[in-house]
Amino acid sequence: RRDATRRMRASRAVPCTCKRGAASAQRRKAEKRRDAREVELERARRLEARARAEAFRPPAPAPAATSEREATARVEEARDDARASGEALRRAKEEARASEAWDPNRGYKKFPNVTALFAEYDAKRARWVETKLERALTIWGEVTGGEFKTLEAFNWYYGEDLDARDGANAKSVTYMLPAVMKASAPRAVAEICEVACRIGAPRSGAIDLGDKLRAQAVAKLEEAAEFDLLEDDELETLEALRSWVVDEK
Repeated sequence: RRDATRRMRASRAVPCTCKRGAASAQRRKAEKRRDAREVELERARRLEARARAEAFRPPAPAPAATSEREATARVEEARDDARASGEALRRAKEEARASEAWDPNRGYKKFPNVTALFAEYDAKRARWVETKLERALTIWGEVTGGEFKTLEAFNWYYGEDLDARDGANAKSVTYMLPAVMKASAPRAVAEICEVACRIGAPRSGAIDLGDKLRAQAVAKLEEAAEFDLLEDDELETLEALRSWVVDEK
């Protein structure tokens, strides 16, 4: 009788264990589904935020200049700002390397003032490049008698360098140059070519204009040089562009 009672109790206990196991499995599945939904929602939020950031196009910091004199004043101011920022960065880097906390394996990561100055210099340099291209558009506007434009007319992203957004600003330069070359504005052509081949992007260097566009720019500037229409720095840009075309071939 005792054995029969034990067997009866055991048979009764088995279904209870199965029910608890099934409930636990269902609970785990529900938790996994909830976690998966949360991961997917977070991924969707990140993608949406990234899309908004990429779609945002900062406006021009100032209206288009309406004279070369005004545009040149902006270039000089931006150049001086970039130089001052670069000098401040140089001093900060020297002080960091001379510090007892300097670790060559970590570089400047332990010096937030240096990383902040890096960002500031990049921004100042980008603005200087922008003012040079804006001056080219101002000269172009004066020659054609048309509307004075900012770089926004050529899909430029203000506040960013030529490498940013998969080279979107570098492409903007390749749109700008052929438009300007249609007019008799060789000094505007020289300004754009200086940005493309002598200044370039901070990381990737000179902008690839393509053989045809470079050759057309060289021809335009050579023609202007024959009539003494270029300044010394513009003649230097022509020489740089010539050698660049030869090297690329």
